[in-house]
Amino acid sequence: MKKLLLSLFASSLFADSIDFSDRDTILLFVVLGGLIVLLLVYIYKLKMKLRIHKIKMFDVKDDLDLESESFEKSSLYFDLQEVFLYFFKTLNYEASVRNNIFLVQQDMFYINEHNEKVPPNRYFYGDYTNIINAVWAAADLINQNVENETIFINISVNNNITNRTFLSVDIGVCGIVDDKKAELFKSFTNPKKLSIVEQLHKLNAYMRKIDGSNYAFKDTSERINYAICLSIPVVVNDGLGSLADVTPKDKLNVLIIHPNTDISRTLTANLESFEINCIQNQTSNGLLEKIEDGVNCTFRAVFIDANLINQFNDYDLHRLVKAQEEYCFRLVIILNNHKITPTIEKIIQEVDFLPLPYTIDNIRSVINIIKTQHEKLLS
Repeated sequence: MKKLLLSLFASSLFADSIDFSDRDTILLFVVLGGLIVLLLVYIYKLKMKLRIHKIKMFDVKDDLDLESESFEKSSLYFDLQEVFLYFFKTLNYEASVRNNIFLVQQDMFYINEHNEKVPPNRYFYGDYTNIINAVWAAADLINQNVENETIFINISVNNNITNRTFLSVDIGVCGIVDDKKAELFKSFTNPKKLSIVEQLHKLNAYMRKIDGSNYAFKDTSERINYAICLSIPVVVNDGLGSLADVTPKDKLNVLIIHPNTDISRTLTANLESFEINCIQNQTSNGLLEKIEDGVNCTFRAVFIDANLINQFNDYDLHRLVKAQEEYCFRLVIILNNHKITPTIEKIIQEVDFLPLPYTIDNIRSVINIIKTQHEKLLS
């Protein structure tokens, strides 16, 4: 095409020397003229096609196009635990700024209609963005108005009487309810501070984007006396199947050392779902003597608060790390915030970590670590 156009252009420059009485010359000009017309028609149609495509992409008004877009969006699916993994890192950071701790409780298993213990649903259809934004807005509403508190988040997937599936998220402050906490939740239902009004407006905006969702401020359980309770409809994707059960064949023991009883209780409940026996201590007093006694050291893992690790001197820290190999257990440091201290940096290659808040997958990973230590002991 390019050569033909150049030939035509060159011919026009020397038109005086062209013999238009020659039949071949006339035929050539007719063919070239036809090709130019076809090229112009093609360019015009291409422009129209691009214009229509642009309208459909950025200015959809036709109902059929909207339905098609909605179907395409709903056909996407996401792994809730994978989404939580990155979302919890953000929660962790934001909580540490106000010296709060986010603690998440999720059911590791549930009993199905065949009376079998199976993992909870984790794969869902749709767009997770609005779900995460709504949970974030509710969690941030509490986090920005308290300090030095443990904020408890209870997450479950439930079916109601209409056979619809809902993601239930209850968020509240752990511990004894005092006048300060009671006043805080009263301000949520009857806001006076401008900051709370703005935060409630964000929560409302995100919840309105999810059809069929709602939230309320109410009492829930003994863990959290006041809570923001979200109910979000979800569509389960069963096509990907469930994860393999990592429960050990033998009954194994672990030691949990943490001054926060809410953290110890939640971690214990999660580990006991996998038939792991847990012993809880609030301090590290006598820890070295206990694990260096080969007879009494029955633990395959020792979970310890990062702040307690920071209290060990270099000599005792070395003894603690060295004991792992000799007595077949693994140190798992519970990180309450995003900071890694110089003390932890000294042993960062020789220990494992459990960040707060953690996902089901974090617990499954820890279970595999415990099983590995048991296999070392047997060998």
